[in-house]
Amino acid sequence: MKYINLENVTIGSDPEYAAIDSNGIPRSVAGFLPGTKKKPFDLEDGVSCQVDNVGAECCIPPCKSEMEFVRNMVIAKVRTKKKLQELAPDYTLISASSLRYADSELQSDEARLFGCEPSYCVYTANVSPRPTPEQVGNLRSFGFHIHIGFPIEEGENQIEYVNAIIKAMDYQIGVASIVIDRDTDRRSIYGNAGDLRFRMIKNILVIEYRTLGGFMHSNTELIAFVYRQTLKAIDMVNIGIDDINFIQCQEIIDNGDLDAALAFCKKRNIEIPQQYLPVTELTSIYA
Repeated sequence: MKYINLENVTIGSDPEYAAIDSNGIPRSVAGFLPGTKKKPFDLEDGVSCQVDNVGAECCIPPCKSEMEFVRNMVIAKVRTKKKLQELAPDYTLISASSLRYADSELQSDEARLFGCEPSYCVYTANVSPRPTPEQVGNLRSFGFHIHIGFPIEEGENQIEYVNAIIKAMDYQIGVASIVIDRDTDRRSIYGNAGDLRFRMIKNILVIEYRTLGGFMHSNTELIAFVYRQTLKAIDMVNIGIDDINFIQCQEIIDNGDLDAALAFCKKRNIEIPQQYLPVTELTSIYA
């Protein structure tokens, strides 16, 4: 694989948020927030929003620094919340990986739409598994998708880049997310290891890592952590990953194995913010 010049890499995202009312009850944003998949609502400065099932999805522009990434994530949430509250002043946005909704909140056409297009699993080279409407029931999930973009030359092997970067993302942040995000409901229907989409925009290959749940954008510290770990994943690819066995990462993520995730992160010096560690681990694994 050719060297990826980090100066040319950008990192973006389309974070998804749930809405709740002042009593903490999950509410659908359909009918209250503008924007659709085909026509997102422009919030200026490259930021947009749209309705995604019952939740609010934002999009931020490609970023070249941690500060820019964190800033744009905050701007997107603040402006989307402000737009939502023009018609639903009692609603606010929260970072959650999944919530369960009352039947009354699931009557819109949007609430019945799942997976506008397929995503793929890097380990199987097949479409990632998706649940049936019966399996989903009243559960709705929210993600923190990371977009990694960089220029490639015509004729280069896109799949080679995709496979390497997505596996490195599982290694650097996917396993850590099992420790940080304890929501198991989303992982029962979405967020399998190595979940991805990719596309070419002119000469830019954009790889979308889709494993992380919405809890991972709960605060600026976590957002910055995800950004830094994404850079480390790129560094891994630059150095070379041919001698790394990623099956352990896949198994930890797909099984939601907390103990194995903690041990993996300790062995590989992936320093998880302490407030997300189990109390017992603060005096044992990370002592």
